[in-house]
Amino acid sequence: MGSSWPSPRVPLRRRPAAGLRAPDGRPAQPHRGAGGSGHGNRRRTGAPGPQLAILHLASAVLLALAGQVSLLILFALLIFAVGLVGGPRDTLHQVVLGEAAPPRYRTEAFAWLGTLMWAGYAGGTAATGNLVQHTGGDITVAFAGAGCAAVVAAALSLLVRTPAPEPPAASGEPAGATRAS
Repeated sequence: MGSSWPSPRVPLRRRPAAGLRAPDGRPAQPHRGAGGSGHGNRRRTGAPGPQLAILHLASAVLLALAGQVSLLILFALLIFAVGLVGGPRDTLHQVVLGEAAPPRYRTEAFAWLGTLMWAGYAGGTAATGNLVQHTGGDITVAFAGAGCAAVVAAALSLLVRTPAPEPPAASGEPAGATRAS
C-alpha cells in the first residue's frame, strides 16, 4: 500500500465506514487523525483481540523506554510515539465496543466507556502523582507502572471476541429491535 498522506495535488478519497451512518443518514466518513492515519486508512482484517494486544504491548514498550531516557528530545519522541500508538488503539476499542453492544444498548455502552475512561484518567493521575512523590520525584516508577498496566490490557485484549452477526428479523423489524409487551 502507498502512503496514507495524500499529496496536495491528489484529492483525498473517503471510504464510508462499514455500516455506520451520520445523523443525517449518509454513510459515516473515517476519522483522519495523526495517530489514526495509518490505521484508519486501511481495512481491518483479522480478529480485533490480537490487534489490540499488539497495540497495548507497543505502548508498554514505549512507556518503559520513556521512563529510562534522560535526553529530553528522545523522551519527547517516545511520548509522541505512545500517542501515535494510542490513536489506533483507542479507535479499535470504540469499534469493538460498537460491534459487541446490542443496538438498543449501544448508547449506554458508550456512555459507560466514557465515564470509566475519564474516571481512570483521574484515578491514574492521582495515583501517579502520589507514587512519584513517595519515590522522591523518580518518574521511572510511574512509567513502569503505566507499562505494566498496558501489559495487563494486552493480556485482557486477547479475550476480545467478535460477536456473531445478528440474523435478519423475519417480521420486517430491524435487527435488535424488541417489541413492547
